[in-house]
Amino acid sequence: MTFQSLLNLPNGARFYKCALQVNPYHYVQSEQKPTPFENETDYNRAMVEAMAAAGIAAIAVTDHQNVKSSITLSNAAREAGIHAFNGFELESKDGIHFLALFDASKDINVLDRILGSCGIVDGDRARNNPCDLESHALLSTIRQHEGVAIAPHAIMKKGLLYAGGRSRAALWRDTNLEAVGIHCPVVDIDAKYRDIISNVDPAYDRPRPVAILHCNDVWSPEQFKLPESTSLIKMSAFSLAALRQAFLDPESRVLLSSDVPPEREWNSSV
Repeated sequence: MTFQSLLNLPNGARFYKCALQVNPYHYVQSEQKPTPFENETDYNRAMVEAMAAAGIAAIAVTDHQNVKSSITLSNAAREAGIHAFNGFELESKDGIHFLALFDASKDINVLDRILGSCGIVDGDRARNNPCDLESHALLSTIRQHEGVAIAPHAIMKKGLLYAGGRSRAALWRDTNLEAVGIHCPVVDIDAKYRDIISNVDPAYDRPRPVAILHCNDVWSPEQFKLPESTSLIKMSAFSLAALRQAFLDPESRVLLSSDVPPEREWNSSV
């Protein structure tokens, strides 16, 4: 489907620029990322200002193995009129990273208990250690708790296609996996992964293609300007149900920011 044909689709939903792997100040400190910000308040203010300047309409804050650390940034975004999904990032027992996204109304304490069911209790597990669940079980757990599962940085370290080994085809076809993140345009992907991403490799064929996103780690305000940090997602409302509906129909409802004209105005009816 061409870009112009997408623009000609009937109204009733809108494309929104979304950054679905945003990190809080806790992540910056834990990972020892270089930052000019000396405190969480200043970091949050700069991040929200950068989101607004970049036209970001919705985010998900997904710290590693922690959900409470995301509260202040999520709330700051909401106060600025930017929707924030709740969420976190986990590494499965077999070494693959997944994002778990939930509705903004999902109680943080409930999400903390979901982390506990995966073996992460009060942040006591080392950040770079895996949880207790293998990938299929983790995907099932996210779905059971009404979350959306995304496999970020799929062709990079700890990504599904890079680290999945012999099980990666089965994981790719797991119906509880709803979206996959890539760090560059599809045309720039290594040939050994491109047919999988494009859903033409028979070993990885899914009856319904998985949604392909740009949702790279964002941990500094400048990164919101990068096309690989955001996707354009067509939704009728800001809800997990609308996000899931978009992922079920990625051909008409999901665009990579790297594939669209940078000057186009988003977050409006098309």
